Amino acid sequence: MAIAFAGVGAIGNLPAIDDWSYGGTAFRFHHTGIFAPSDFTGFTLVTNILWSFPFLVLFGDNFQALRISTLVAALIAIAFTFLSMRQVGQSRLNAALAALTLAFCPLFFARSFTFMTDVFFTALSIAAALFFLRWFASARKTDLAIAIMASVFATLSRQLGLFLPLAFGLTLVLTRRPSARVWALAALPLIAVMAGLFVNQFYLREFSRVPALYGSHYGELTTVFSRLIRHWRDVVFNSFSLAFYLGLLTFPVVIAALPKPILRQREWPVAGLALVASIAFCLWTHHRQMRWLMPLISNGYENVSREGIGPFMLRDDYLLGLNHYGPISDGFWLPVTVLGIVGAVLIAVRIGRALAPVRIGSGLVREWRADGLPVDPALVFLASGVVVYCAPLVLFNYFDRYLLPMIVFVALALSRMLPPPRGSATHRIFSPSWLPVPCLR
Repeated sequence: MAIAFAGVGAIGNLPAIDDWSYGGTAFRFHHTGIFAPSDFTGFTLVTNILWSFPFLVLFGDNFQALRISTLVAALIAIAFTFLSMRQVGQSRLNAALAALTLAFCPLFFARSFTFMTDVFFTALSIAAALFFLRWFASARKTDLAIAIMASVFATLSRQLGLFLPLAFGLTLVLTRRPSARVWALAALPLIAVMAGLFVNQFYLREFSRVPALYGSHYGELTTVFSRLIRHWRDVVFNSFSLAFYLGLLTFPVVIAALPKPILRQREWPVAGLALVASIAFCLWTHHRQMRWLMPLISNGYENVSREGIGPFMLRDDYLLGLNHYGPISDGFWLPVTVLGIVGAVLIAVRIGRALAPVRIGSGLVREWRADGLPVDPALVFLASGVVVYCAPLVLFNYFDRYLLPMIVFVALALSRMLPPPRGSATHRIFSPSWLPVPCLR
């Protein structure tokens, strides 16, 4: 991994992608101690700037120092992935393989050499998940305090960090008998995160430093139901594209986490329905003269584009049009799309198998408890995190790099679904054999 990072050769005092905006905020804070994000900033960005401060002190005001801060955050994210996999019962070897898969994911690898918010936010999200999982296993107050603190820090990096306290609260409500203590405990992380957001917004408004794009999607949340009706085609497209991306990015996890037998007789209808729906989606997008092969997202700011990893990040590529790279042939993207579809179908089957013992009815949660069915709070937390995080992405347009935290969450959830073999506390999860090297050109 160190050789791969060194081989990139991302050296130079020049911005990449949106570093010019975030870097200017970091330099200003280093010199004046004033947090004043540019109008281009839509995320909270607070913890990113605080994280970069010691690196600027050590190496001076330059973009190379900011990239070093992100590389350190990337290493922390990889380490927390290893520890999280260990927490859900994986062996050291399997946990190391999981961490390497995240490290060499093209979405993660490319962003590790910028000062974009994606990698740092992913590291904080994985850290929060790790300590929430530790708390579910031990109920130690220290673990819960660290998890809440990491959730606050993640939300002060990007507002999407709200999915962490929401998933935690939902898990407690679904897996514990209702009581005042449970409700208070479920609300505690959310209250802490909302308090952090309120303090940040109060500071920005009080000193007239609210960026023009800050919280630009908040207003859209008030029109969720009207958007579902008026823009249902976008919602359908986002739902399937998100499923394909998750199936593709977690494909090693899905394959290695396959139980035996792979498909039971009663699971064939689920697999068939998911496959037919995926093929129908491809035909529908082709009929609408839209791209039906990966990469499906083509908004100009995606991380993986038809040319490989993109966008091409230097200033002259934008202003002088020096990008002479042609797109990779569809002969490459076709099998990549097939992998995404197969991965999405197998994820649907795994979800169906996990939910098979649950009785569907008006008393669903009550029957879980009354019948004594094994409800794993760790699995409920991970699954809730995926659902809560992905819900706004389905409703609104998203960038593929937003899915970075979900690579780890889906990997943890799939591994948690598998019972350990008899006489062993660990079981195989996957190996990072699927590395889309052609995308790295």
